[in-house]
Amino acid sequence: GSEMCIRDSAYTQFLRETKELVRSYSKMLSIQLYSQMLMPDDRVWRTNYIPPNFEWQWEKWVREIADELEFRGAWTLRPWNLRQVIETYSSVTRAANKPFYFQGNMKEINFEGPFHFTRSELDWIKENPSVQGFVLYETNKFTRLKEKKIEGSSELAKLLRNYRFQK
Repeated sequence: GSEMCIRDSAYTQFLRETKELVRSYSKMLSIQLYSQMLMPDDRVWRTNYIPPNFEWQWEKWVREIADELEFRGAWTLRPWNLRQVIETYSSVTRAANKPFYFQGNMKEINFEGPFHFTRSELDWIKENPSVQGFVLYETNKFTRLKEKKIEGSSELAKLLRNYRFQK
């Protein structure tokens, strides 16, 4: 009902004001487009942890607010549903001429690797014209504090050197 519209519009207004603030610092605003905004979690044993009864005005965010967009939530969908969600989001981001990045499934990453799932995601993204790049998320998965210095995973660095996303 009307309560839902007010809440949805209020969030979009919040994003508009956020964009103004971010721009005042000469920065760009990146907005995450979450898988469950379009499709429920495929894993029946998980409950949906995004707000119910909420109309996600994501198309408006793409067209009018975001400078760039990032997909999040690959681990919640089966491959065929993931492709459908990516294509839905990317059709709107392409039309708005906005970059669209894929946030990796960091659940499998640990400092030492072996990064098999990340490699398959990178291969898929490199061949997918809908996505312009890959976002590493949850920095604590591939960095660590060692002798008061931050150290990055050399195995992940070696893997990433094999990929260049220039589309």
